Amino acid sequence: MSNPAAIARLECRADELAAVLDEHPWPPAWTEGRSPLDFLWVYELPAAPAELWPHLADSSAMNRRMQLTEMELTERDGRLHGRAMTAGFLETVWVEEPWVWEYGRSLACDRVYSKGLMTIARVRVALQELEPGRTRLLWYTGAVPRGLLARWLIKLGMRGIEAAHQRVMQEIIESVRVGRRLAELEPPPIVSPEGEAALATIRERLVGDDVRPALIDALVDYVRAAPDDDVSRVRVRPLARRLGCEERELLSTVLRATRAGLFTLSWDIICPHCRGMREELPSLGAVPEESGCEACGIRFDATEPNIIEVTFRVHPVIRASAVRHFCSAEPATKPHIVLQTRLEPGERRESALTLRPGRYRLRVLGDMRYEVLDVVDGEPAASLRWDGVAELDAPRVASTLQLALENPDARPRLFVLEAHDDDRDILRPADLFNLQLFRDLFSEEAVATGMQLDVGVQTVLFTDIVGSTALYERDGDARAFAAVRDHFIRLYELVPEHRGVIVKTIGDAAMAAFASPIDAVRAALAIQRAFSSDAADAIRVRVSIHQGPCLAVNLNAGIDYFGRVVNLAAKLQALAAAHQIVFSAAIGEEPAVAELLAAEALEPEALEYAPPGPPRRTLAVQRVTLPRASLARADDG
Repeated sequence: MSNPAAIARLECRADELAAVLDEHPWPPAWTEGRSPLDFLWVYELPAAPAELWPHLADSSAMNRRMQLTEMELTERDGRLHGRAMTAGFLETVWVEEPWVWEYGRSLACDRVYSKGLMTIARVRVALQELEPGRTRLLWYTGAVPRGLLARWLIKLGMRGIEAAHQRVMQEIIESVRVGRRLAELEPPPIVSPEGEAALATIRERLVGDDVRPALIDALVDYVRAAPDDDVSRVRVRPLARRLGCEERELLSTVLRATRAGLFTLSWDIICPHCRGMREELPSLGAVPEESGCEACGIRFDATEPNIIEVTFRVHPVIRASAVRHFCSAEPATKPHIVLQTRLEPGERRESALTLRPGRYRLRVLGDMRYEVLDVVDGEPAASLRWDGVAELDAPRVASTLQLALENPDARPRLFVLEAHDDDRDILRPADLFNLQLFRDLFSEEAVATGMQLDVGVQTVLFTDIVGSTALYERDGDARAFAAVRDHFIRLYELVPEHRGVIVKTIGDAAMAAFASPIDAVRAALAIQRAFSSDAADAIRVRVSIHQGPCLAVNLNAGIDYFGRVVNLAAKLQALAAAHQIVFSAAIGEEPAVAELLAAEALEPEALEYAPPGPPRRTLAVQRVTLPRASLARADDG
């Protein structure tokens, strides 16, 4: 009985190789009269192109499985330079041209060697869907030998590479079937006795911190067994999916584990174009205002929301975790890029694309300007032409798109079509800033003096004690201070319970921040119920909430929030009395908030707030007063 998961290696016909060379002719400047070597391997694979692509694009993992030589990669003057020792003694040095690819269909890589057996090496890969779940794969490799001996050695070496390539293709099919990566086939790393002892100590400490034991074990097992590339840069959100746990719980556990010595914390600067890590910094205060990407040829503002990513590295005491390169694997490192193609001066090229619905952007490498297009289901099939200069005026196009690119420039240009959505796996600074545990465990972290870090839209909440002057006059300084202190202690309990953070306290007031309005409103209700006593000497509070873009700065606190939204949230206190919550109308109109207020039988009162000073546009606000029956109910939220 045949194995449906088996690959079919086909004999390469002369006309197939001729067709590849016709589509990808050797430039005369590369051959210089030498006769190149051409190798073409043809497969029929029991998987769809989209299933194969992540494995084929990760040529570093493929080369490692083929037991090819590890390499050193460095960026200099905007170009990628490589070095490797072939067969352990022959040094090869090259410059790698930017890869070109079309997601799920083709990829190409060229290297220009200054040392080694060849002067030029190139790879061309093409995928063609034969029928659903079956793909024809053409894998072409070409080389220009440096001489007759080099020619013989290359042909000899390619025999072993061909056999290894076929073996790895079978591994890819099996990996597609079971849903794993090639990297997971590597032998597990070796953890030293010292590392194992440290893991045991850290586990005991985390158990003492009331972390869920099953999650501790899963995290420790991951650190012990995961590939080097994974633990050298741990991203919390993908890891939460892998471990099957809630993101916030895992983040809290990883922060505790970092303090216990399992990880180190890193603030990474991410290029907004290629999304590659450009800098890794040991502290928040080291984040610069500006950074750059040589490979993309751009400079960018490092204080914008999606530029800084918080990641973790396994502590070197536990295990070594250096990233190892067996290829640059550019398409695998830039999965958001659908099409990257190089056009010579005056060249025009068309691509028939099938795109998922969403927003995309077209740009040229080295240019910060870009054009946006929206792919929408139901739009009629269309053609689009772009020369890297013309404005497209945000067109709506069908998922089936005929894209024509032209290069009117006098020099070669690299055109890029990429998904324009945010990286959903990125952990931003604001995700930590709004976590009370982070502020408690990492109180030394602070925004650099003078820096204004954009943390995006935040929901800001202020509380204030009503009648604090009378409280001090009635009870005296000592008793009043104790009551105010106890009130702050309760706030520090309630706000984190509702996924928020106390940013700072100011006199008798407190400022908190939340990622979402519903969490802020739930916290406000809980706060009012916590201070609902009818006793004459009881503390009563008012609460105000507003939402909008904020900046993180270093004022009186290491990580403070600043901006018009913060100012307005504080000013709205003037519209609230004891047992009342005031919030901007936009918050009250949020479906989740409106549903919560209706469930609590709280009818918002419509008001307007007029900022002091010159006439300005008023802010529509809503106010709710918690009746005694509502105050008496236990918070369910």
